[in-house]
Amino acid sequence: MIVQFPDFYPDELVYSLLARYYVRSGSPSHAHVAGTLFMRNSTHLETRFVCPYNPDAFAMITRNQTMEDVVLKHTMFPYYARFAEKDRRDKAFLSLVQMETQRYELLLIPKKKERLRARLRFCPICAKEDREKYGETYWHREHQIIDIGICPKHHCRLISREVRKCTLTPAEELAQEDTPILSDNGIERKVADYIAEVFRADIDFSSDIDSGKFLLSCLEYTKYLSARGQRRNISLLLSDFTDFYNGLPNNTLTKMWQFERIFIGKIRNVYEICLLALFLGIPASDLTGMKLPDQTQTEKFDSRVLQLHRQGISCAAITEQTKASYNTVFAIIRKSR
Repeated sequence: MIVQFPDFYPDELVYSLLARYYVRSGSPSHAHVAGTLFMRNSTHLETRFVCPYNPDAFAMITRNQTMEDVVLKHTMFPYYARFAEKDRRDKAFLSLVQMETQRYELLLIPKKKERLRARLRFCPICAKEDREKYGETYWHREHQIIDIGICPKHHCRLISREVRKCTLTPAEELAQEDTPILSDNGIERKVADYIAEVFRADIDFSSDIDSGKFLLSCLEYTKYLSARGQRRNISLLLSDFTDFYNGLPNNTLTKMWQFERIFIGKIRNVYEICLLALFLGIPASDLTGMKLPDQTQTEKFDSRVLQLHRQGISCAAITEQTKASYNTVFAIIRKSR
């Protein structure tokens, strides 16, 4: 029988909730408490997602909210599924809600980062504030965003601790009174703030807008696209991007091919997309609520050329006005005939 089961704290991982229950239960061993929580005692513990819980544990975990809300508010799903294709995102969400094990095939988790799941991180300042407010600290989701190394709230360096395999380890046990180390890196702070805002935003499950197409639409009428919007100046984009993120400890976008793969939807990781969006000046709210323009730059350009042509303006004059090549203008007019 489950008694003394705690309530979720804000932004708390499910793993953290269960670890706090383990302490409260007074169980003599982890194996003993595992029998009251999991479908199988040998269940592989998930620090960032969910496990197959038995009916009693499921009832406790969902007593104040649905399992759908648990997945959205107390797991890392919003980070690793944010820009996945709609079908893939929906399947990953259903897998988590049903406590299945397919999420690693469906979520966008780079393999080299997946190795870090045996570690959890905390902010010393958050831990101190938690103890003052709740009498204990806990494992926060935002601190587990592996691509940022500082707390989005305090800009304090996050401290990593290894959690014992197959054991529920509460943050209170590992988050000692470590001395806070604040980041004085302005761009690192800005990136952490931006990614955290994206992470906190609701996911629109009805949207099937491709992140690459959206980001490409945000290049329109910039120096990174030709007048008609058909040619991308990726070398200039990379140069300006590199200057913008000079001093960022973890800039993973350093090659032109990476930008091309983002624009065609082959790279959908939150970190890379957020770095590009922040550089382009896209508000986090626009990135999480992506909308495409009614017409592309190319469509608008072609319409303008044809309108000028119908007014009797020559190809040479249209070329001068639009800053496009003569061949481009001539081809647009010829195609319309």
